[in-house]
Amino acid sequence: MARPRKQEKKQILAAAWELFRVQGYEASSIKHIERATGQKAGSLYNDFGSKQGLMAQAVEAYIVDVVRPRIEKHLLDPDPLNGIRQLFLSTFNEQAPEIRGCLLTNTATEFANTKGEVSAAVTRGFGELRAGFEKACARAQEMGMATKVLPPQRAADFLLLGYQGILVLARANHSSDDLCNSVEVILQSLQKEPAV
Repeated sequence: MARPRKQEKKQILAAAWELFRVQGYEASSIKHIERATGQKAGSLYNDFGSKQGLMAQAVEAYIVDVVRPRIEKHLLDPDPLNGIRQLFLSTFNEQAPEIRGCLLTNTATEFANTKGEVSAAVTRGFGELRAGFEKACARAQEMGMATKVLPPQRAADFLLLGYQGILVLARANHSSDDLCNSVEVILQSLQKEPAV
């Protein structure tokens, strides 16, 4: 059987990552994957090697199609602290409660303590988010908007941790008000103290 063309493969991977994001890897049977992608099991195994191979490529596609555009949209904002705020807020303001969630976050918890291509892809995605946070924090410090008590690298680690926490709480249907308050606490920890 011929390999899928680039556009068809992109559509297959997008359908797969959407299924895995909402339902999880283990809960997604081959029948679910066939229905979501419109492909037969034989074609999927031929093209991706295994269910886990499909998952790894789906995570990589998610990084390209979702994570990078979100970093570019929010973390390159001329006001870096506002960009960070908007990225955090978008995790629950732009998604209906029944579909909230991030494939990286969900997969990280499902594949905790495992090694392999799926975990490696998740680690790469987190690395891209962390790098985006680090650059935004460095710009905020250069602009005098953020405290220099936390070096940009440590601030980025803190933001990645907070971001993942917000995603988990959003998925668990915490109220938007509570999530907004948490985002503000996270941002206050970065802001420069006003001069007295």
